[in-house]
Amino acid sequence: MKKIERLNGIIFSLKEKGRLTAKQLAELFEVSERTIYRDIDALSQLKVPIIAFDGFNGGYEIDDDYFIPSIKLNENEAIMLLMILNLGGDINFPNNKSDYELLRCKIKNTLTISECGDVDSFLDRVSFNVSNIKPVSYSEGILSSIITALIHKKQLQFVYYTPASDRNTERTVSAQELFFDEGGWYISAYCHLRNEKRVFRLDRISKITVLEARNEHMNEEISSRSDKFVTRTYTLKMSKRTYRVLKENRYFSDSKILKEDEFILLNITTKLESEITRIILENPESVTVLGPSEYLMKIEGLVEKLKYKYLI
Repeated sequence: MKKIERLNGIIFSLKEKGRLTAKQLAELFEVSERTIYRDIDALSQLKVPIIAFDGFNGGYEIDDDYFIPSIKLNENEAIMLLMILNLGGDINFPNNKSDYELLRCKIKNTLTISECGDVDSFLDRVSFNVSNIKPVSYSEGILSSIITALIHKKQLQFVYYTPASDRNTERTVSAQELFFDEGGWYISAYCHLRNEKRVFRLDRISKITVLEARNEHMNEEISSRSDKFVTRTYTLKMSKRTYRVLKENRYFSDSKILKEDEFILLNITTKLESEITRIILENPESVTVLGPSEYLMKIEGLVEKLKYKYLI
């Protein structure tokens, strides 16, 4: 974040939250307390009416009468944007906490003081259940490096941790796609070490570097033996009742009914194999998988293992 953006962010934060300490501001904008002291001094020189308080309950406030010009939004527009930002908090953009906080403060600044209180109460009651996993942290600069590599078609080099084998390996990759799924951020890429397409979870990446070497695999169709997000078409037979319950789910968006009589015969094209497996296991009496053959063998193997493990 540039200094001028951080200075604006301090103004917006003090306007919204009231008194804040240098430590709280430093945590908010991911800088040192020394940097915040310099920022406060710079704002004072610009005649921004910031009031400093000493002692145990000390900190900084801004004069209530200080007016901050901002974009014009009506209440509904501001609330919609704040709801979207709540979702942004759930999907946890890597290394963008300070930018995210500044944007949220800018939007809230368009509301009156009385509206702000009501909106905060409302937002506390809004949630988005998008996360199956919850990454603890991302390496510094990881998102900006990936964006740079994708825009300028450059290769990436990083160290990748594989939990199944509990080891780190250095990878050079040609990235194709950045995406969010299951609660975490991923890139799909051609892996020059494995000579095939691989998917990498961003929170398992460290020491990332953008290389000068050009990405020659940006638009290639690359085969993969291990891509959990590969698009496949599954053939299912299910009862009409189950179909009516499930048809609005997102993995049914590219479905096609092949036959409809007592049961529904359909093809579902999706990357979400885990969801297909879930509905098969949760609805054994009303859902049957018919293909593809390798997936059918996978389900048969899973059922066989469950039968021997839990057979009484």
